[in-house]
Amino acid sequence: MDFSWTLMELIYCDWELIKTRRLDERWFFERFVIAL
Repeated sequence: MDFSWTLMELIYCDWELIKTRRLDERWFFERFVIAL
């Protein structure tokens, strides 16, 4: 498994959710930390 590629996919998916649902940055940050 390419961890960096998986992380990029997670970030991209979360960014799509942020753009469509206008979620706040805190939610994205928490998701990012969990992904790490």
